[in-house]
Amino acid sequence: KAYVDNHAAELVDKSLYLLRNKSKVGMGFFEAGNFYPDYILWIDTEDKQYISFIDPKGLLHIRSDDPKVEFYKTIKELETRLAPTADGKTVVLNSFIMSGTPASQLRQWWLMERPQREEKNVYTLDNPECVELMIDKILGK
Repeated sequence: KAYVDNHAAELVDKSLYLLRNKSKVGMGFFEAGNFYPDYILWIDTEDKQYISFIDPKGLLHIRSDDPKVEFYKTIKELETRLAPTADGKTVVLNSFIMSGTPASQLRQWWLMERPQREEKNVYTLDNPECVELMIDKILGK
């Protein structure tokens, strides 16, 4: 809500919907080890639909190559398959992990700095800019 309030002028030509995905019965992805992301952020514009699957998750016991983390790549294959059926609009799919594990602990566990984690669409909730960074990445800013 704070992001929308602070960026109202930029969002005037966009519709945003944040949907709660039902656990184990909602939208899931076999390709990512039966991954059921908790949220779906749908941003609709005149010529594009951005559909992003977002999962808040502690990552202290999850490896950086876990299928749920690597889904940010796999989902692009699905995006390619959807392209011919998009009804005139470009569909952009993304997957994000919003980590409850603090950046300092995740850095030690994954041996990976922030730029490498964010390249994998993993953001830490202890970064007050994490939502803005995610939405900027979704919109290609």
